[in-house]
Amino acid sequence: MGDSMVTLAAANEGEYPTGATSKAVGERSREVALLRTFLALLSVTVAVLAYEVRALKPQADTLMRNRALPYAGQLVPTARALTLTGDTVILGETAKGRSQVLFFLSASCQYCLQTLPTWKQLATQLQADSAKRFDVYGVSFSSPDSTAEFVRTHALPFQVLRIPDRKTRQLFRVKATPITVVTDHEGVIALVHPSVIASQSQMDSILHYAVVASIGRTAAAAESKGAKR
Repeated sequence: MGDSMVTLAAANEGEYPTGATSKAVGERSREVALLRTFLALLSVTVAVLAYEVRALKPQADTLMRNRALPYAGQLVPTARALTLTGDTVILGETAKGRSQVLFFLSASCQYCLQTLPTWKQLATQLQADSAKRFDVYGVSFSSPDSTAEFVRTHALPFQVLRIPDRKTRQLFRVKATPITVVTDHEGVIALVHPSVIASQSQMDSILHYAVVASIGRTAAAAESKGAKR
């Protein structure tokens, strides 16, 4: 009875027996230790995730570009295009041993005007190929009248086509001009050059890929593999 009264008195004064106090301190210490461990693991997890996000960013950027622009390896649709005189030309498909070089343009595009001299030079060199391996076309997104006026004004040395069907144009993923695209005979893109062609090295790259695409995917892949050895 006397011991009970002592304990009750101690409790009333805000004190606890020594055994209970030690137990509470021990539990508190374990909680603090667990919290520190959790925070340490959380910090490591955040660091790992940040590293993985940085590592995946180039892939994400590539996927975004591939959704917005044509890209190497893409199979373009076989599309019916029209010349200014109404004749039909098939894009995305040509004879085996040939490639297509397409200049996507708009009559009102100032950047197209900047790249016209280079396009003319490219067309002249490609069309002079003795093996006749290259189909060179401009593809206009402007109206027939605007396109015809553009061709006359700038004396283009290559044939300019129009794709009358808007949905078919969208399949090429060309949302802005100028863009230069090189495809093989099956319509697989070998090279995409967006914007102005501003240097000799860029022009040489287009000429190179026009030749590679004319070889075809299988032979071109073998050639590339052999070059790496």
